[in-house]
Amino acid sequence: MSDQWLVGFEEVEELVDDALATIRERDGCASLGNRAEAARLTATVMTKAVTLTSKLDTLEEDLSHAIVTERESRRREGMLRELRACFEDLQIQIGGQGSPEPVVLPVETRVDVEEELDNRSILQLQRNLMREQDEELEELSRVVTSTKHIGLAVGEELDLHARLLDDLEDDVERSGSMIRRAHALAKAVYKNSGGGCKFFLLSSVLVAVLVSLVILIEKTKQ
Repeated sequence: MSDQWLVGFEEVEELVDDALATIRERDGCASLGNRAEAARLTATVMTKAVTLTSKLDTLEEDLSHAIVTERESRRREGMLRELRACFEDLQIQIGGQGSPEPVVLPVETRVDVEEELDNRSILQLQRNLMREQDEELEELSRVVTSTKHIGLAVGEELDLHARLLDDLEDDVERSGSMIRRAHALAKAVYKNSGGGCKFFLLSSVLVAVLVSLVILIEKTKQ
């Protein structure tokens, strides 16, 4: 994508060269005594000078807002100074060879130029505001996208915890069921054995079985 400032600069350069060529043509007509044609060409150059004044000011204003490196900014400032020097020389030549004074534009023309510059300033302000709004919208979009990703991650984490709780509940129910069966078995053995050492041994065996089951369940979960 081409740099709009450089494109505008090249356009102004071409306008300056064209205006200088018109001045040379005018001076040629004046030397031949064709004053009518010389006057017409002078008016043409003055019109071009008005356009150049506006475009040079626009280039200077756009350069102050351009996003370029400091080195590039200094280079463009030098280019603009040289172009303004050419334009000042052009203004002197409009008044005729040897004239030390630059051309003075009519009051009506100066008013039109000032109005055009005001309109350009308003347009540039609107462009800056639109650019800032676009940047804010892009930042808001990034925040919304980031929040969405965080929400999805939290939802997945909650689903995982829910599944773990369900598994834990199942394990608790299975352990409770085994404890109840072991308790019932112990009571039955106690009644049949009439107590004593046999009951102690059977109880120890049941406890060992329960511990083994719990260890097996933990390994299965891992």
